[in-house]
Amino acid sequence: MIYINHEDLITIFQEIILETSMVDKNNAPDTTMLDRIELNTIQLVIGYIGSRYNSDIIFASTPIRHGILVQIIASIVAYKLIRRNAQRKVPDDLVLIYNDALKSLEKIQAGSLFLKDIPLITLPDGTQKLAYGNTLNKSYFI
Repeated sequence: MIYINHEDLITIFQEIILETSMVDKNNAPDTTMLDRIELNTIQLVIGYIGSRYNSDIIFASTPIRHGILVQIIASIVAYKLIRRNAQRKVPDDLVLIYNDALKSLEKIQAGSLFLKDIPLITLPDGTQKLAYGNTLNKSYFI
């Protein structure tokens, strides 16, 4: 795994569920699916926060772990890991955790939830990227 670890997933659900979800057709341990789900989840997170935060630095070979991002990624990975098993119904509380994670990503994207100590996108001159602007023209002409 790239960003989260085994202990991060255990904070979301019990270890026995994690172990039974990570088996292949022959009931042998298989972590490749977990790695693939985590990679897809990281791409989803980059899609949400990539316009505000420098995702190349956050998810580099030595990633910058932030508690909020760890919780969001672990929640989404846990949901997708359980969801991929068609025989198992996803518990309602895990669906709620997944929806809360997506809402948190939307708040980060909107700027109402700030990630302290995470690098923002900067322009070549060192200034931060403009998040919004005002196009109000009081002179009423173009």
